[in-house]
Amino acid sequence: MNKTGTMNGNAVLTGSTERVKQLLLTIVGMLVSGTNLYGFNPVGVGFLSALSMDKGSGMLSIVALMIGMTNDFDALAIIKNVAVLLATVIIYRILAVGKLRLNEYAGAAICAGMMLIMESADFVMSNQMYHGGTQLIAKGLTILAASALAGGFCIIFRKAIRAFLEGRQYYSNEESFSIALILGLFIFNLGNRFVIPAAGLETLIFFSLLYAGYKYGIGMGAIMGAACSVPICVWKGEVNYLGILCLMGIMVGVFRELGRIVSIVLMLGMGAIASYIVVPDLITNDMAKGILGACVIFAMLPKSLLYRYEENLNPNMDEGIRLVCEERLMNVAKTFERLSRSIFKTDDQFEQAFAGENGHENVAGQIWKNKFDESRNIMSSQLEQMAKIIEEYSRQVYDFVKITNEEEEYIRHRLKSKKVYVDKIVGLENRRNKKEYLVTAKCEKGVTVGSREIANVISEVMGKSYMPSRNCRKLISNEYTTTTYVEETNFYVLHGAAKRARGESGISGDNYSLRELENGQLLMGLSDGMGYGTSACLESETVIELLEQLLDSGFDAETSLKMINSVMIMNSEEDHPATLDYGIIDLHSGVCDMIKIGAAATFVKRGNWVETIKSTSMPLGIFSDVDYDATSKKLYHGDMIIMVSDGVVDALESENKDEELGRIISSITCDNPKKMADMILSQAVSDKSKLTDDMTVLVTGIWENNKKIA
Repeated sequence: MNKTGTMNGNAVLTGSTERVKQLLLTIVGMLVSGTNLYGFNPVGVGFLSALSMDKGSGMLSIVALMIGMTNDFDALAIIKNVAVLLATVIIYRILAVGKLRLNEYAGAAICAGMMLIMESADFVMSNQMYHGGTQLIAKGLTILAASALAGGFCIIFRKAIRAFLEGRQYYSNEESFSIALILGLFIFNLGNRFVIPAAGLETLIFFSLLYAGYKYGIGMGAIMGAACSVPICVWKGEVNYLGILCLMGIMVGVFRELGRIVSIVLMLGMGAIASYIVVPDLITNDMAKGILGACVIFAMLPKSLLYRYEENLNPNMDEGIRLVCEERLMNVAKTFERLSRSIFKTDDQFEQAFAGENGHENVAGQIWKNKFDESRNIMSSQLEQMAKIIEEYSRQVYDFVKITNEEEEYIRHRLKSKKVYVDKIVGLENRRNKKEYLVTAKCEKGVTVGSREIANVISEVMGKSYMPSRNCRKLISNEYTTTTYVEETNFYVLHGAAKRARGESGISGDNYSLRELENGQLLMGLSDGMGYGTSACLESETVIELLEQLLDSGFDAETSLKMINSVMIMNSEEDHPATLDYGIIDLHSGVCDMIKIGAAATFVKRGNWVETIKSTSMPLGIFSDVDYDATSKKLYHGDMIIMVSDGVVDALESENKDEELGRIISSITCDNPKKMADMILSQAVSDKSKLTDDMTVLVTGIWENNKKIA
């Protein structure tokens, strides 16, 4: 309940945060809408068209455009551009209602088309088309250029807007350029609209250049230099500023590893060379003051705000992959060890078989020879399966996920602030296309950090929720430890079981498993050994233990069943079959894959509706070829899966026992799996002295992570 409440609160916070971000972007759009390019406004229309692709921004964008153009455009230009944006927004909404996907290129085409139509209509209605041919061509080309610019700006700005709304911690080169261009236009219009103290805008420009170049490197320094040169070029009417500021940004990025003081000195040196040698008097007094002010502010910034994105400190992932491979292959080795122990339980039975009188030795030997030949054939096919599995494992381990330098460095920095020092980070993608990350790290002496905190940092960077894996350590200490983080699931489950044993010993021949597997899968299984008491218990226990080990090691269902069946056949000179009923629930998708081998019916309960899933196959340990029934079911919030052993069905006094049990399950309104299991068992039999077989009821309920149990 508390978990759900927290998640709902986060959802409200997320929605509120998104609205605040949209409002901030609208204010930025209002300021850049004052950019007048020869009577056209492709910047404002392009920016607000890009913003309007998100639901809820349309009308606010139109108002922002009207306000932003007030000081720099006449009334007719304002009406034209508002009409362009209004038509664009209407088309966006019509496409959204029709559930048609609208990407940035389609949105840009609509924006450019609307501006072309509106400007062309104004040109025709103003009778300018009857002027000379040269003027007509020039005006037409100007309209085309303005429309193309509006579409181009829409594409460029959309990249920055989407990255900002998604809350990314790092940006691609295209997104970085888009953000830098918006910043440059913002500064330009800020200087035109407001009275700012002398050198104030210059200080802001050069501080942005210093910060971007030092923190992100050469590429970002050049991008920010180009973007920040836009307002200066417009103000001063001098194109040379474009090259000079780019060189200054590059200089900061190239020498940033020598420290910020060296970067500042070299940037000042580049400015001096540009002003007094390359282009004399290029740096004015206000600009010089701005450069010095930016340098002082930059030098005084706390070190925590200026961590640098470095190159990948650990590009060689071989060691991390080797550790993963070793761990997984050890799982397989343990599985074979368990199989060998089960198979060689028959040593004593061989001795007993040959301990008879001389006249019967050959008969017994022939019986065991036939059985051995049969088992040998079975194991031969299993070895072929093993060859395939090992080959699959080798491919699986090396299917790793590339972690960018920015992602790794951000994780390192965030964890360093928590006193956690990262040695290596490895990303893997398994056969089910689910990503997991292995982090080798240690804490500062005297500090311990929970693995859940590391999972939160990974989630923040990767844009998807991650959690510590099933066997992950809960705490990180001052020794290097490798912990694994997997994708958070969309569903969670609760279990309940009830059982009664036949006989005075109290030992049940039924065994069950409720086990979390890797990568968001969950196993629920029930096995019923033949008869009752200790012998039946050992048979069903062997089936369940082997099933758990095989599935946990990554074996598929068919291979697992063949191996278990071979063990059951080889374990005894007599037939000791056991039923098996199990399901693997994918907690990401909610799909349950069920396998039934000679088992009683399984029931899926959804509200008052109950579905019965029956089996027509024979139990394990009878034939060398495994016969099983397989089915898949999509489970939804609140569904219940009920598995029962034969004893529960046989105890019912009804001609159609499965139908009667389904009626009992349907009548139970409880959503607590344990209570439901108890109620089913108590209604199935009321007199324990009349039990003819062991009885077990296994109930699993599934719920969505973001919903509460009713």
